Amino acid sequence: METGTGGEGVGTMARQVDGMVEGRVGTATGVEDGMEVGRDGTVGEQAGMEDGQLAETGVEEVDGGMSDAITVADAAKKEEEERLKREEFEGVAKEEAKRIELEKKGEEEKKEADRNWSIRKLFSEQRVFLRKEVRSAVNEELYEMVKQEGKKLMKEGGGDEWEEEDGDEEEEDEEEEEEEERVCRRGKRVVVPPGANGVSPPAETPPKAVRGTSSRQPVFVEASPVEEGRKARGRPKKKEVPSLELDPWNGVPCSADYRNRTSYKVAVAKFVLRKLVPEVKMMCRREGIVWRGKKNEAVEELTELRVMHSVFESAPATGMGVRDSDLPKVEGHVTFKLTTLRNVPDALKNAKDSIRKVGRDLAKEVNDALLKFGLDGSVKPGDVWKAIRVEGNGERGYTDNAVERWRKLLVNFVRVPLDKNPPETLVMCPKVYADGMRDMFWGKESFDAVIGSEEDVLAGCKGKYEEGGFDSLGKWDGKGRLGHAYILPKNKDIGRFRPITPSHSKPSKQAGQRVARALNGMIALLPPSGHFNLKSTGGLKRRVEEITRWAQAKGEGGTIKGMLFDVKEMFNELPHASILKVVEWLRGMMKKKKREGVYVKKRGKRVSFANRRDKDWLFVSVDQVMDYVRYELDNTFLMAIEGVGVKEEGGDLAGVDTGAEGMGVKEEGGHLAAVDTGAEGLGVKEEAVVVKDQHKWLARPCSPGCKVGTVGDGKKMEKRTLGHLGVGQDPTVGHIVPPTQDDQ
Repeated sequence: METGTGGEGVGTMARQVDGMVEGRVGTATGVEDGMEVGRDGTVGEQAGMEDGQLAETGVEEVDGGMSDAITVADAAKKEEEERLKREEFEGVAKEEAKRIELEKKGEEEKKEADRNWSIRKLFSEQRVFLRKEVRSAVNEELYEMVKQEGKKLMKEGGGDEWEEEDGDEEEEDEEEEEEEERVCRRGKRVVVPPGANGVSPPAETPPKAVRGTSSRQPVFVEASPVEEGRKARGRPKKKEVPSLELDPWNGVPCSADYRNRTSYKVAVAKFVLRKLVPEVKMMCRREGIVWRGKKNEAVEELTELRVMHSVFESAPATGMGVRDSDLPKVEGHVTFKLTTLRNVPDALKNAKDSIRKVGRDLAKEVNDALLKFGLDGSVKPGDVWKAIRVEGNGERGYTDNAVERWRKLLVNFVRVPLDKNPPETLVMCPKVYADGMRDMFWGKESFDAVIGSEEDVLAGCKGKYEEGGFDSLGKWDGKGRLGHAYILPKNKDIGRFRPITPSHSKPSKQAGQRVARALNGMIALLPPSGHFNLKSTGGLKRRVEEITRWAQAKGEGGTIKGMLFDVKEMFNELPHASILKVVEWLRGMMKKKKREGVYVKKRGKRVSFANRRDKDWLFVSVDQVMDYVRYELDNTFLMAIEGVGVKEEGGDLAGVDTGAEGMGVKEEGGHLAAVDTGAEGLGVKEEAVVVKDQHKWLARPCSPGCKVGTVGDGKKMEKRTLGHLGVGQDPTVGHIVPPTQDDQ
């Protein structure tokens, strides 16, 4: 038999072994053959083992190669991460460089624009000056020519003299000059009469003169530079179009030149009627009036708006001051809602509308957005102005410039939002607002006027605050200020006002909030059947259902009694002694329950009576609550007008909104205990809206009998009071507050 490969020998040997196990032994010849086959198998087995060793060596080599590959991959990954970081840093640096470059470009463009404007202004002044000089020189020369009645002659010596001419020659020269002037003005050729054949008639030629002695030379041509040049025919070239757009209101009559309003209105109407339709459309766009396709209607609205504009801008001393205004009045003083005016655009009637801003900063915002999204290129301020060159047609696209114009119209009046209707704006005489402030604050018995500076009052309050040891409840805010009280007219009755006393800017606000939460927690610990206090209006339905079930369980024979009181008036009419008595009663109830205090969450509104030793909780004892309430009642100050502080002698705690609730809890609990120990109660408290505002202004009279004088110091207001719609601002503070001294 032939010797097979290693694999074949192993297979043959395996088959021989299987035959031996099964008992199938062959003949002797078969044994010999099997032995030979076995030898061949042994040789194949040795060859297979050698191949196996080679395979193991290959596996080891593969493992070493794989480890090397993994090491190379890790190094490549790290290198890729470093490259990405470098690219990121380079990108940030490039963006910053682009931003700096854009800012530099903007500054250079601004400087270039200012320089160009200065040059244009200088050239304009020089042009006017040169025109005057040329006109003066030409007039002098013409005057001399007419006076001497001759033409200039040159002498040999260089002197000038005037030569008289014959009358006939002078008349002929004048006729020829007039004919040439007519030809120049018409721009046409002179029609040649038939038979003339284009030959000029014979004329007598003057004798030649000696060189340099009698050569007649006219000083000026007939077309004087004083006259306007002839306009060329056809459409004007691009460079001849004026670069600046003229104001269509230029040349409008002034109200000071007329005795009464009617005559001035007629003059303005005539002025607008003389304008062309495109100019009238432009005037409507600028004033926010909708163009309805009829010129007469637009003229009427523009006239009324212009007359109102002039009436508001005029001083009371003139014949057309605000005292003669025909605006709606209540009891002799101007008081009306802004939506009732006919010419007010619809876009300005809602104080919650956001008005588009325009200006140089708009280009910077666009460039910042381009950089943020990784886009190349930049926008110049001039490109932005081209895009918003037209402010809109009065219905959309209104800008803050238009709002500023309306703000200036109503600068002499107080503009405030209405209670329960903040989008509406009420315009009123300053005296009406001042009377409302007096009736709501310092004119009441609950308040005492304190003449002095705000800094002195805060210094005294800070000293008492530190003496009481209230720093543990909250730090004194050195940047805090007293709340500026103001009033909001009622929406249904504009003759009534709602007082607002904000306390969010008080220096002791943090301590007051924590004490208020502690008091609310103390009230919540009382039995619910003994008071009418609700944590929120969301629990009203559940409370009503509980009382209904209790009443049904009582059956017939029971009586339900109700008590009605004005919560808003209670907040500034409660005696301080009664409030202290209520807090003392609450402290006694807590000590009966063996409660020494309340744990208040430093951040949040949570209150707990469990033992909280965490740093996020603050323990407020009942004695601290009593001491702080006494301090707060003794130092309750408000700013009503500049330089006049108001101290509240009766009313709720400023910043600690629990006095009225505590009073209700004690009185209601005592009343129910006297009637029936099983009585149930229900109470609803209306929350006050806290809005920051100021009301300092210099008042002006709105009618002959209106005498308001100086009501404030005219301190400059913040930018957020730009327009009565609150240009892009929070609607609660967006209305124009009373005017400032700068506006006057």
